[in-house]
Amino acid sequence: MKIIAIHSDSIKFKPIKKAIKGAEDVKMEETEVKECLVCLTAVEKKDENLVKESAKRLAEETSKIAEQVKTKNIVLYPYAHLSSDLSHPEKAIEIMIEAEKLLKKNYKVVRAPFGWYKSFSLECKGHPLSELSRAFSAEKLDAKIKEVSPEIKGIELKDQKFDDKDKLNYSHSLLLAAAVKELFPDATFGFCELENEKFYCNFGNVKIHKGDLSRIQKKMEEIKSKVKINKKSVSKEDAKRLFKNSKYFLDALKYFKKENVEVYDLNGLYFLSPYAKSDYSKIFGSFEVVDLGGAYWRNDSTQDMLDRVYGVAFSSQKELKDYKDRILAAEKRDHRKIGQQQELLMFHEWSPGSAFLLPKGAVVYNELANFIREQYKKRGYQEVITPQLFNKKLWETSGHWDHFKDDMFLLEVDKEEFSLKPMNCPSHLLIFKNRLRSYKELPLRLADFCYLYRNELKGVLSGMTRVRKLSQDDAHIFCTEEQLKEEIEKLIDFVKYVYRDIFKMEFVMNLSTMPKEAMGDKKLWDKAEKLLEDTLKKSKMNYQIKKGEGAFYGPKIDIDVKDALGRMWQLATIQLDFQMPLRFNAEYEGKDNKKHPVIMIHRAILGSLERFMGVMIEHFAGKFPLWLSPVQIKVLTVTERNEKFALEILNKLKDKGIRAELDDRSETIPKKVRDAELENVPITLTVGDNESDNKTLAVRNRSGKVKFGVKADEFIQSVLNKIETRSMDQ
Repeated sequence: MKIIAIHSDSIKFKPIKKAIKGAEDVKMEETEVKECLVCLTAVEKKDENLVKESAKRLAEETSKIAEQVKTKNIVLYPYAHLSSDLSHPEKAIEIMIEAEKLLKKNYKVVRAPFGWYKSFSLECKGHPLSELSRAFSAEKLDAKIKEVSPEIKGIELKDQKFDDKDKLNYSHSLLLAAAVKELFPDATFGFCELENEKFYCNFGNVKIHKGDLSRIQKKMEEIKSKVKINKKSVSKEDAKRLFKNSKYFLDALKYFKKENVEVYDLNGLYFLSPYAKSDYSKIFGSFEVVDLGGAYWRNDSTQDMLDRVYGVAFSSQKELKDYKDRILAAEKRDHRKIGQQQELLMFHEWSPGSAFLLPKGAVVYNELANFIREQYKKRGYQEVITPQLFNKKLWETSGHWDHFKDDMFLLEVDKEEFSLKPMNCPSHLLIFKNRLRSYKELPLRLADFCYLYRNELKGVLSGMTRVRKLSQDDAHIFCTEEQLKEEIEKLIDFVKYVYRDIFKMEFVMNLSTMPKEAMGDKKLWDKAEKLLEDTLKKSKMNYQIKKGEGAFYGPKIDIDVKDALGRMWQLATIQLDFQMPLRFNAEYEGKDNKKHPVIMIHRAILGSLERFMGVMIEHFAGKFPLWLSPVQIKVLTVTERNEKFALEILNKLKDKGIRAELDDRSETIPKKVRDAELENVPITLTVGDNESDNKTLAVRNRSGKVKFGVKADEFIQSVLNKIETRSMDQ
């Protein structure tokens, strides 16, 4: 059985027509339920022989979630699209009716009619519990599943030492725990942790609201001089006695393998530490409680939902102020806000995770694609266009069906399973295999801008930076083993050119190695990892190792790029793949007239064009460089008698391919200049009587500096030079 449970402000649904002959008899009217948990449910074949047991599991899982989101209203909604292995309709309705009976003992339950095509609309809550998915069965669990490792269960002993910033943050996380315990005596501790610049602590058996954050801040200030923090090592048996009233720490102790555990004593409040070798001393500085969230205990959606309180801490008030200034700057640069203000893009609830690029936004998007296409011509790439819908056999062959299926949009076509493509690589392998390839054709570099679709949960979607529909500057290089190093060196050079030479952005490289859920021969993985690392060293690139974060088919070099606010964004990637070509039996004919397995490099330089565009909007704060600006030049008239010369200039600009607009409104020049500044137009040309009489221009740049008496032809040529060289001059 598969479900998606959505904590909803409201749901409306109405039967339209019967989908099956045995559909229930219903009234053809709209039903609305407010403040509810909507449980979209697909009953599968494996459930139909265990009707009562399956109904009980459905009721139990739904109850758990309803309790976590604290609602008494439940809507059971049949939703066949979640599975391709559906049970017989009679069994499905039997299970849902039985589950409804069980749930009605404690909840108000509405069940949407089974066997009908229905129109429906949902308004979803905006918090981490908005949307949850589950897959379960009433059958007995396999013994192997029961033997879950501590990592999977979410308890992992962190064998590390704190640096000074870590110590500062961890001190404040414990101070936060002590403050919350004073304000909410019934609260039960979960772990305190560090997350980038923030610290946080999890709490159960309590409901903390946004309005409580200032109270927690005040209490932390009040008690910080009184709190004593002592760290000591105790036996697990002693720890059990210390944590006899601490549900989560008692549970966590089961997964600590060593006999002794690290415990913090906060004035008699005992706290379990997941850090085994961390040096620690109490350090307090300037801090602020900043946010509220939620997380499951042990990162397991079947466990309790805990309230999570976030804070930040710095050694001085100045550092805290600098941090708050950065956050404020980030809010002002939010690409969704700027995108709306400058009419670049929009979103609509009817297509979540998909950006609408408005005319000006489409200009930016196409300029980025054109930039990469120019490089393709210089670097020996051939562009292809591939289908967007494929039979599941393609994904089974590539390995995506086993490793990526949950993130794919599945459809039934001609009574077979298909998917919208989330990746281009398998379709490029089909092109490679279309005919026998000679070694003389290699390296073969195939590029593709086709749209991709990834079934991200609605709750994690974020503007342009986390979407369901995207396009990448994606390419796959098919080569021999002897050609690998040179090809990867060329890709590193490509990355340097784009980010260092063109966009003037700093970046770091990360070598991501074999993950646990990898496919293929480990020896090939070891060879691929060594080759990538040797190439990084030869290129004299600084890099970090990200253990276990490679793709399921091969290790990769991920490039994190720093924006104007110092934030890091993972954009470019270079991935080495020995595995997938073997699964497709993709071979070339060598000099020896024998067939050899081809090797495949997956690479994207900008990455997702949507994500890259969102990052650029924030990086430039909407003030794009001249070559990327949707409107590059505004021509402003002083009076009506200046319109003729202004139109001459406008037409000359447009004839040269420059994106220019005329502002001949009956407004003052200061007003027109201000409006152009708000639109972030890089250059404005003012045409008054002096300019009309002398056939010259008054040129104003973004800094407000004005140059008078500029000859039109010289000006146009200088603009063309900046556009051609993709100058970053503002």
